[in-house]
Amino acid sequence: DSATPSKLSSGVPRQSLAGVGIVFLGVPGDGLVVQAFDKGGPAETSQKVKKGDILQTINGEKVASMTDQELAKNLLGAPNSKVTLGMERKEPPEFFEVEIVRGWPKSDA
Repeated sequence: DSATPSKLSSGVPRQSLAGVGIVFLGVPGDGLVVQAFDKGGPAETSQKVKKGDILQTINGEKVASMTDQELAKNLLGAPNSKVTLGMERKEPPEFFEVEIVRGWPKSDA
């Protein structure tokens, strides 16, 4: 792998990329389950995603067949760019899509 600590394999410097602020946990049989949020991050401030929701799609593409690198490439992007996450919620059972604007956690500092 040609990735370095400061760059993703795409060659884009990490600091120029923003994310959605979700910590996922890989759960066998379920997939990527929302475990936590970056405090003040885009997903937390949207208040549309909850702990326990399961990531199904990113911009309409199923995540089940994506590698870790593909997941990162699809979740990360330019600051203020939009990404659509398809989420499954178990209680009540539903599938929904949420558009999140990529960014960094907002701090009060």
